[in-house]
Amino acid sequence: MNAKLIHGGDTGNTETFSGAIVPKNDIRIETLGEMDELQSILGIIRSLIKQKEIVKMLRDIQNDIRLIMGEIASVKPGISSTNSVDETMITKLDGAILKYQDQVELPKGFITPGDDFNSAMFDLARTVTRRAERRVVAAYRVKVIQNPAVLKYLNRLSTLLYFLEILEIKQAKNVRPKRDHIV
Repeated sequence: MNAKLIHGGDTGNTETFSGAIVPKNDIRIETLGEMDELQSILGIIRSLIKQKEIVKMLRDIQNDIRLIMGEIASVKPGISSTNSVDETMITKLDGAILKYQDQVELPKGFITPGDDFNSAMFDLARTVTRRAERRVVAAYRVKVIQNPAVLKYLNRLSTLLYFLEILEIKQAKNVRPKRDHIV
């Protein structure tokens, strides 16, 4: 066996999709890390959820995030055009938001995650999405990301994950989430 270990990242640099070498703390790499974590959490949720419709939707969202990551990872102009996030992806999220919004009664204040494991995982995914969104905004403002649809997509995704959290609480306990704080 003549396999050779590759340790290219030992110097604190990494290679982008398009072949550029950048520091591991480059905003592009930081943003990709946030998106990668979101992918992982959505995968965990997908493995836990029993509703086939939501499982399929989460798989589609993971595919969208993979496209977003390809767009973020692309340094050379033109590469990202094949991976672009577009309004049809956002419209699809909007449709899901409307659907699940109509199935739940929202609490009148903040809720504390943890009434049910799956709902807590949706809440974790929502907060990671918000963190990724903040990183994407920073990258957008310095022109590392140039597609404003990525911003919209993540904003809508966090809203959808909130409604799925509330739906999961409702299905798990068939009750309204407890109010912990009145707003």
